[in-house]
Amino acid sequence: MKITKTRLFLILLIFSLVFTCALILIQKNDIFPIIYDSYGCSIPILDPFDKSLRQFLPKAEPFVCKSFVFLVYQMNNNTIAFNQSAFRIVNITQSTLRCYYQTIMRVDGDKGVRMNNTIPLELPATLPYDFYLVTCRNSSEVIIYENLFSNISPTSVHRDFLLAEESPQHLSVILFGIDSVSRSSAIRRLPKTMEILRDMQAYDFKGYTKDPPTDHYMRPYQLALRNAALDHTVYEA
Repeated sequence: MKITKTRLFLILLIFSLVFTCALILIQKNDIFPIIYDSYGCSIPILDPFDKSLRQFLPKAEPFVCKSFVFLVYQMNNNTIAFNQSAFRIVNITQSTLRCYYQTIMRVDGDKGVRMNNTIPLELPATLPYDFYLVTCRNSSEVIIYENLFSNISPTSVHRDFLLAEESPQHLSVILFGIDSVSRSSAIRRLPKTMEILRDMQAYDFKGYTKDPPTDHYMRPYQLALRNAALDHTVYEA
């Protein structure tokens, strides 16, 4: 039987209508629900435990922490000192220990770290470093205590350029970009943390489902442009 152009057009039209109606029904039944849908942006609801991902999600054994006594503690002003209560618990006298510290420096950005030379440490002390390792040894040179400390040291912060004076045309706005994990990964691996955040009524970034570099997400805030537009645009400072 010969199919005329009119009949072929009607068949294609009916097929298109059926296909469109099927898609509408699928979305209404939440088989593929959408969080946000607009021109150029569609954010679907993803299942972090979808069966297609299970082979890539090995179940980790619970981590068992070893018993640890903090012989040295850090005060609110970043001063570190001996914890006298801890010495009574482990039955060690403070005079039998010799403590040292090593500063930790980043090498080539975030690609590595370097441990500097060991320096004797007299406690209490306030060290002008962001990261350092404290080690205490007994008279037999056995390590009794070792722990990493971190703080924000004002003396280690250096301004690379002068800031402009505040004015109606130049507001003093500071924009923070915070590194994080993807939402799906957090749901899978940090269930207790997610529960606490829900109890705090924290905002859930439901579109934050993957984990590219921080600046990838910060660019739209900074420049009011999509990331795709930046690949073809040159900006001068």
